[in-house]
Amino acid sequence: MQPAQSLKTGRIVGIEVLIRWPGRAKPIRPDDIISFAEQTELITEAEDCVIVQTTIDMCHSLGYQVVAVFRQVSRLSIKIES
Repeated sequence: MQPAQSLKTGRIVGIEVLIRWPGRAKPIRPDDIISFAEQTELITEAEDCVIVQTTIDMCHSLGYQVVAVFRQVSRLSIKIES
């Protein structure tokens, strides 16, 4: 996570979350991960993982023990296979 800071006040106003993958020889760049996830139609799953892990990390940093993360989704985002 990377803080987003107000240029006017200097206060932290949000966070930016980048997807990371260590890779074998060197880290894989976030834009390469996203491109691959889009091409393989795994982008929604990748986004879900980032949201869940970010939520867990933030809760831990605040001292909370997280057992599960629940998220509401739109029915339009759920693919139903026939």
